[in-house]
Amino acid sequence: MNVSARGHRMSRPLFAACLALLPLPAAADPVRFIAGEQPPFAYTQDGIMRGEIADLAREVARRVGDGSGLTLIPWPRFNREAASDGPLLFVTVRRPERQAPLHWIGRLGQADLVLVSESAPAAISLDQARDQLVVVVTGSVAEQALQEAGFRRIEPVQTERRAAQLLSSGRVGIWATALETALSSYRALGLSADRLKPGAQILPAELWLAATPAVDAATVRRWSEAWNSMVVDGLVPAAVATGDSHGGSAAP
Repeated sequence: MNVSARGHRMSRPLFAACLALLPLPAAADPVRFIAGEQPPFAYTQDGIMRGEIADLAREVARRVGDGSGLTLIPWPRFNREAASDGPLLFVTVRRPERQAPLHWIGRLGQADLVLVSESAPAAISLDQARDQLVVVVTGSVAEQALQEAGFRRIEPVQTERRAAQLLSSGRVGIWATALETALSSYRALGLSADRLKPGAQILPAELWLAATPAVDAATVRRWSEAWNSMVVDGLVPAAVATGDSHGGSAAP
């Protein structure tokens, strides 16, 4: 029996209607890129993101083609987002206990955390400082380091600028932060950075660009390749490109 080809052909409206009933593939969650604010490395001034690490992070995002770029957020919110299960790229301190779960893409710089005061350095060893009031930005790595070191008298504040104000006014005697951050914050307030005296180190802090386990291998590879291209082009300072002991992270 001859059946015309037309009899086998589904009409276009009916075909479109059938396609509409098919389940759509699940959309991949967008990868966010965040960092906590810490002058002079990454901070916002007059609505503009500034700082050497912010510049490096923006450039690697540009090379990857990530239009959303880097978002700077307060430390408490940073900690909440970094602890989530979603795909996330972020600037963080590389620590032994965090080594395995994360994909480490590139070393951004060094920001060792120290005790800072306006007194003689000898007055702020770790042992001598544990019973004194120490100001620190809430939710920051410095606050976590103080708690791990057994400090109990901690004065949490929202910004490094506020910490600088409290130290300079004499309301607290010690500030836990990166020395570069303390110097930058004093200068921003119009204060002489010569007043600051660094004391004991509370944590060596290498700042790295990392990705959570939820970020897929192809995405990690793209970011790693973009970072490596910046090193080759000389956009990453030599001290950053060659100063780490871990090496870059290859895509899993």
